[in-house]
Amino acid sequence: MNRERRSELLATADAVALLELAERCLMRTQVRVQSPPRTGVVLLQLRDPIAGEPFDLTEVVASEALVESSGHTGWSLRLGTDRLAALAAAVCDVEVESAGALADEIVSLCEHTAQAASERENRTEARLRLTDMVATR
Repeated sequence: MNRERRSELLATADAVALLELAERCLMRTQVRVQSPPRTGVVLLQLRDPIAGEPFDLTEVVASEALVESSGHTGWSLRLGTDRLAALAAAVCDVEVESAGALADEIVSLCEHTAQAASERENRTEARLRLTDMVATR
């Protein structure tokens, strides 16, 4: 799993699971906070499905954190105001980047998060297909 994908998944992973893993990481490794967790707004960009061009949709509230450990950096950006979860995701990111002892568990959490998202998408698509069938009768 590359870092970009891992960052996407840590951004949506269960906050309680993230906090638990980050706490365990911090018991084993020293982590220095480079940029304390902060909340702000970021621009949400989508791609026009017809023209294929990106466009700015709106601004969304997000929390960001940046940490360092053993010469590696960990970063996260999560939607919402949960700065502690953003910090936990950054700690988990640096744990994987530095090939720490809990890296496999963090990757497993990411895989579980991806599976859950895929299942939600499949349920949504199934409901939409039902709507299409009703509309075409």
